[in-house]
Amino acid sequence: MVAATAVSGPTTRRWDTATTDHRVRWRGAGAADPAPHHRSRRRALARLTVQTRVIVTVWVLTAVALAFSGVVLYTQGEAGADRAIAADGQQAVAALRALANQPDPATGAPFADPSALLYTALQRLSLAPSEGAFALVDGSVRWQAAASVTLRPEADPDLVAPVVGQRGPILG
Repeated sequence: MVAATAVSGPTTRRWDTATTDHRVRWRGAGAADPAPHHRSRRRALARLTVQTRVIVTVWVLTAVALAFSGVVLYTQGEAGADRAIAADGQQAVAALRALANQPDPATGAPFADPSALLYTALQRLSLAPSEGAFALVDGSVRWQAAASVTLRPEADPDLVAPVVGQRGPILG
């Protein structure tokens, strides 16, 4: 057995070169085997077959691809919903402007004030069961959609409060 001694700082280390696997083995006071975790990882990887490595790689790539496609679908869905909301708002503004150019059906004269215009517009709305509408006049809910509409957003104070606090026109 061949042994040597090295002095490094406050501890003395010895290494043994007479091992059967021809690797240097550290021994000494407080000395640890340099990077023992690397050896255990290499041994663990060496025990894995090529088939296992390929399967694990395919699973990881599949998981990454699914996560990426989920993110893409989510962002596209959000963008589509935003576009649909903007288009609906623009359509509502256009319809309201067109109605403003017509005479008030109650009087036959031009609309006297925005309140009468909003009332007429709400009464003419054809809403789906999942839709509701209301009109604000002077900062409070003044007009509601027809009585046949089942969804009543004006009954939700958490929805109405931010809209009432809005300054200026909300759409258009």
